Amino acid sequence: MNRAFTDFYSDHGARLASRNYNLDLLFQAREALFLSLGLPPSLLKGCKILEFGPGTGHYSVFNFLQNPKNYIFVEGVEEARSVLKRRLDKYKKHNVDWSINDELFEDFETTELYDLVIAESCIPHQKNPDSIFRHFTKYVAPGGVILITTASGVSYLSETLRRLIRDKLISPMETAENQLKLLTPVFSTHLDNLRGVSRTAEEWILDAIIQPLGEVRLFSIAEAIEAVGRDFSVLGTAPDLIQDYAWYRTLRNPAEHSRKNSLSAYYKNVCSLLDVRYPGGYLDADAGTRLEASCNQLWNSMATFETEVGATWDSVFETLESIEKNLIEINSSSLSAFQEIVDWLCGESYDATKMKEFPHWWGVGQQHIAFYRNKHLIDS
Repeated sequence: MNRAFTDFYSDHGARLASRNYNLDLLFQAREALFLSLGLPPSLLKGCKILEFGPGTGHYSVFNFLQNPKNYIFVEGVEEARSVLKRRLDKYKKHNVDWSINDELFEDFETTELYDLVIAESCIPHQKNPDSIFRHFTKYVAPGGVILITTASGVSYLSETLRRLIRDKLISPMETAENQLKLLTPVFSTHLDNLRGVSRTAEEWILDAIIQPLGEVRLFSIAEAIEAVGRDFSVLGTAPDLIQDYAWYRTLRNPAEHSRKNSLSAYYKNVCSLLDVRYPGGYLDADAGTRLEASCNQLWNSMATFETEVGATWDSVFETLESIEKNLIEINSSSLSAFQEIVDWLCGESYDATKMKEFPHWWGVGQQHIAFYRNKHLIDS
């Protein structure tokens, strides 16, 4: 049985989990992220941190340098652990008590509770992401926070369509080398249109296009809110999708209100995740729910096509028609780019370099959400 991320990263190297960043710019971005989630980085000083899937630790250094008391890393890829250790060894003078655990997520157990639990880029694309997420929440202390990343059918739509480009051009069963040779000229120009790219085209193609994802699921902000349990309240999201105009003194059940309001706000603002070029956009919650459902179905249709012998494009094409109707309904600015890629997928051409609009379209692939484990709030 393939293990999500772990087997593929072990085969192709820790570079897939690493990034190339200017450290000053990285720290600016991380500080901005924490503040947008309602979590000042200064609160990390003296606290206990547990991080799942840190990879080579390119983000972890920022947390580490806030001088927590204790920092535990859970990383299943041996090469990534080696790079992580070398990276953290540079900061011995900070006297943080840290260790690296080599267990798989589902095998990790401890009686310790932590002030901050982090799981970035490792819950979506698991076979059972909701179960993995709930496993992680067990280790959050009352008054503590869990910070995760999510990915939805809407935010991943442009990347799902890019996987379908691969599926039309070459079999997913072909070797990674053959796929890279064919796909690099296609997607290199796409990546030129994405700001903030921190790895090579070959690394991105291996991770996002070639890595087998047919048996795994996405995991959206909405799914996280549904799965988190009654002991947690939503602290914040990035991008910020949630507004709440209720006065806290009037709430009979603040924890339940937090989850319900956040869920409604997500669907009303879900089109903000569709295209990084067009942030914002407010929908009727029902329209957002329909858009999310159709985009999730495209992921499922793509997964079926990539994994089941004899599967046809019929379900893919039917779902593309449904998504187009949703995009027309909400008057989406991404409609023309979507129609261009659909025409190519349905057409006879195998030259994917001729498209003019679609290469510029990228969704807000991953989002962050932070949950607070209630200390005094009782969810009745």
